[in-house]
Amino acid sequence: MRQRSVLANLWLLNGDEQNGRMQSTKTERNDDVEDDDDSKPIQYTTSKAFRYKAYENFREIEEEESSVPSYNNLVIRLSVAIFLIYFISLREPNDIDELLSRDLFEIVPDLQIPMLEADIKRLEQQKVNVDDLKQKLNELKRLEKEKK
Repeated sequence: MRQRSVLANLWLLNGDEQNGRMQSTKTERNDDVEDDDDSKPIQYTTSKAFRYKAYENFREIEEEESSVPSYNNLVIRLSVAIFLIYFISLREPNDIDELLSRDLFEIVPDLQIPMLEADIKRLEQQKVNVDDLKQKLNELKRLEKEKK
């Protein structure tokens, strides 16, 4: 007296159903001859893909058959020239241009002293004369003390 677990019974039941389905599909396929040919693997050496030559599909583009219009270069050059003329000479400066043209130290005044100190260190390592920078640094420190 064997007792099967519930899972074993379910597994056997599902297996029987699947086998039943598979047998019924096999009988249907045997009736139709064309489906048998589709179910077999295709042999590559006898297929059309084996005889396909990719280089046969490439064609040389001759100058007469070119799809680029003859006036293409002229249009591009003219467009770039008009663009440059407008943005370099015709356009008037606006608020953003004025903001961008401001000096960095006007925007962030506390940055000038640390940058000068870093420049002095770097240039001293390269053995360059830094007397001008030291003088400017001392002047900036004096002005900062006067503001406080």
